[in-house]
Amino acid sequence: MSKEVEALKAKIAALEGEVKTLRGENQKLSDKLGRKPTVGEKEIARMQKLRMEGMTLRQIADDMDLSASTVYRYLSEENRLKSPRTPVYRNRF
Repeated sequence: MSKEVEALKAKIAALEGEVKTLRGENQKLSDKLGRKPTVGEKEIARMQKLRMEGMTLRQIADDMDLSASTVYRYLSEENRLKSPRTPVYRNRF
C-alpha cells in the first residue's frame, strides 16, 4: 500500500508541475491579449500643443492619423484630470 501511495504522490507532484507550467504559459498569453493603446503620453502632449496652437479636432486627427472622436476623448480625459468640472446653471424661467 505504501508503494501505491508513493506512486500517487509522485503523479500528483508531476501534475502540479504541469499546472504551474500551464499557468505560466497562460500568463504570458494573457499579457498579449486585449487592445493595445493607440495613443501614448507623447501623442497626448502633441495633441494638447496642437490644440493650444488653434488647430481643430479634425485637423489634429488628420495630422495624427486618428479619428476626431479619439482626439476628443483623449483631450477630454486630460482636461478632466487637470481641472474639476464646473456645473452649468441654466435659468429655467
